[in-house]
Amino acid sequence: MDIFSHGLWGSLCFGRHAGYGTAFLCGMLPDLLAFGPYTLYRLASRQPYWQHGTPPAAEHFPAWVHFIYNCTHSLLLSGLVFAALWFYSRPLALAFLAWPLHILLDIPTHSSNFFPTRFLFPLSDVHVNGIVWHNRYIWGANALALLLAYLVFWVRRGA
Repeated sequence: MDIFSHGLWGSLCFGRHAGYGTAFLCGMLPDLLAFGPYTLYRLASRQPYWQHGTPPAAEHFPAWVHFIYNCTHSLLLSGLVFAALWFYSRPLALAFLAWPLHILLDIPTHSSNFFPTRFLFPLSDVHVNGIVWHNRYIWGANALALLLAYLVFWVRRGA
């Protein structure tokens, strides 16, 4: 799923606990932490990240990006962070649930060919060979579901 959609789903599902912006950010953080440093590096070295259209092949990314991706997309590791946050701030911990939601949404929308979601990392490399999120049917269904969910949210909030 695209990073912006992750933020929108996280905000919608968990924003009432510690703020919609916090949940929005928590929903995007797994990808921001995995791809953000590499993107900044590419921009600083004046190298294009990628052109419009299909993302580059997974081999285009250095091994450390894959490692960070595996860490930030692990339900086990996110569970440890959630447990720590629970003792620090329960509202923040509840907003943090947008992070594991991100992982759960990525499991069926990533293929084995491009950053498969190894959700039990580091204990296992098991993953689902899903349908890629940029498939027009998956992307369209996600956009429609977001639109309907936010319409329901706004109607209920205004009532």
